[in-house]
Amino acid sequence: MSSATCCCFVLLHKSSFEILSGQILRIFLRQVLMKTCISSMGVTFVLQVSAP
Repeated sequence: MSSATCCCFVLLHKSSFEILSGQILRIFLRQVLMKTCISSMGVTFVLQVSAP
């Protein structure tokens, strides 16, 4: 394998790793955001129901 081919393979592997890690990060952030939103809605609902 020539050095140019090897270099290209490493760059391709790095970019696919960055894409994969970016997708995982986006999914994780979406889950955290949804859980935070659901929790805050639950707290708001409880406060409204318990308020006189």
